[in-house]
Amino acid sequence: MALARKIRYKGSSVKKPSDAAFSNCNRVGLDEPNQRPRRSQAVLQLPLDHPEPFAATMGTMLYPGTGESERRKAATFTSGYLAQPLEEYYRRGGRLSEDQLRRIITSGGALIDDLQDRWWAGQATGEITKVLIALHNSDPALASWKSATSIVEQETGSARGTGRSALMNYRRQFGSVSHLWAAWQLRGGRFAADELSGNSLAVDFQRFICEAERIRLWGQGFVPERAMAEPVFGPNMWAAPADWLAPLPYEQWPGEGWLPPIEAMAGQLQGLRPPGRPRKQ
Repeated sequence: MALARKIRYKGSSVKKPSDAAFSNCNRVGLDEPNQRPRRSQAVLQLPLDHPEPFAATMGTMLYPGTGESERRKAATFTSGYLAQPLEEYYRRGGRLSEDQLRRIITSGGALIDDLQDRWWAGQATGEITKVLIALHNSDPALASWKSATSIVEQETGSARGTGRSALMNYRRQFGSVSHLWAAWQLRGGRFAADELSGNSLAVDFQRFICEAERIRLWGQGFVPERAMAEPVFGPNMWAAPADWLAPLPYEQWPGEGWLPPIEAMAGQLQGLRPPGRPRKQ
């Protein structure tokens, strides 16, 4: 996406601190300053129990609304995405259970005519969220959606659909999956198997979920130091189920309190001021 290449950060490569408890990545509380503990159970649960959780999660990222129309579009995207791989899987002798096939085939059926627009809007939301994280890492007092949106607007110039009103609409539409799109953009939308450790693409997808969960935990807990402030993420986010466990321990994974180690460039901070009135001590 051209938009992603135009945003500048310091230290933009994502380094994952060493730890060994990857299986608990979505269930550890927050203990950093200005953090509120997250809810114990997500209201919106990602479809990680789907026969193909990657495709089902992508459907939710593209169509995150909770109404019937959005959920059917998410399911339609998933079944369409799986059509060719499923045919190849069966050609090679693989088989799915009747219940698994039914879930893939019969849950869609919606007309999808806005997929390109959804991809663009989702990735733009991920870039805004990345800038918000970079601002927080540079100076937490400057971390606001208004400032993050302004930086993305300035850095992308006249790129398609990057005016302030469009960017604000994207964030409203994709707010419940902004952590997932941020994790996606930080990876450049890439997933990789690790031949040395024997970890598969499926395991790397689980790591992606863990990275997104860390961003969600931060955003639902970080409260800017200003009067009447609320956490930067709302309470209704698509999240891993409370009983979800990543499949294997990792030598490197996003540990407790992890955020991508990215910072805004000095020029992007010029002229920014903390929004609102300071919180009373």
